[in-house]
Amino acid sequence: MAMFHAKVQPTLLLILLLFQPCLLFLHADAAVHVHHGGVHLRSQQAALLQYWKSTLRSSPALESWREGTSPCSSNWTGIVCDTVHRGSRAPLVVTEITLPNAGIDGRIGELNFSALPLLTRIDLRYNNLIPSELGNMGNLRVLEISENNFTGRIPPSLGNLTNSNLLVLAIHQSSLTGTIPEELGKLTNLEYLERSSSLLTGQVPESLGNLTRVQLFHLPENLLWGPIPSSLGNLMNLAEIELGENYFSGGIPSTFANLTNLYGLILSDNQLTGSIPATLANLRSLTELYAFNNFLSGTLPRVSLILLS
Repeated sequence: MAMFHAKVQPTLLLILLLFQPCLLFLHADAAVHVHHGGVHLRSQQAALLQYWKSTLRSSPALESWREGTSPCSSNWTGIVCDTVHRGSRAPLVVTEITLPNAGIDGRIGELNFSALPLLTRIDLRYNNLIPSELGNMGNLRVLEISENNFTGRIPPSLGNLTNSNLLVLAIHQSSLTGTIPEELGKLTNLEYLERSSSLLTGQVPESLGNLTRVQLFHLPENLLWGPIPSSLGNLMNLAEIELGENYFSGGIPSTFANLTNLYGLILSDNQLTGSIPATLANLRSLTELYAFNNFLSGTLPRVSLILLS
């Protein structure tokens, strides 16, 4: 049995997430559950203009957001609207806020999400936002807030999005610190989890094994330590696990043999020990295994690409 110690530069992964339009918009009958006049454009305008823009430092991207204009009919930058049928009425509602690299500086939580009940996507990548309470966005599908000025801990309130159909949570390339909240295990509809290049520490909660719909599980380039949770073997829909460049110890969980859809297993640059589970050879979909710079031994599964040294 050989020992594997050599250092290799980490592989850069480019992930293209394709979303079907049906995931980004609600069906018409969802509007019957909207209360307190939340579908009225007046309350949506106030939420965006008075309760959020007024708290942000001025950004040229938001110059089109002006008093006396409508977020849906006046071409507000970054705002996407759709119609929702309520009997004989078909009001316009805000469904997306898409403002990547817009020079926005402020707090996300100042936005009154209760006045935007049919908001399904937020894309605020490459700005200068800081985290705050985000636990009241009931219909959110996609939350992309990577590449921001995030410091401090991950808000545990993210776990309060349990009534949503949140599919994507991307908070990579930030300066987040602290541990991963156990509350994230409540996001049982989540399909993509990406939180790389941060300063997260501590152990990965066993509760993340409840995310049974997750397809991509990415936590590389952090300061995570301890054993890899065996509960991750419950994530039967996983296509790729990326845990490289951390401080994980112990062995590769034998429960990974349950991940029959797994094609990529990236565990490089950790402190893993012991034998590679022979049961990995039963993962017929596994085509990539990165385990260099560990202390592993044993028989290797037959996959098309193996990097161990």
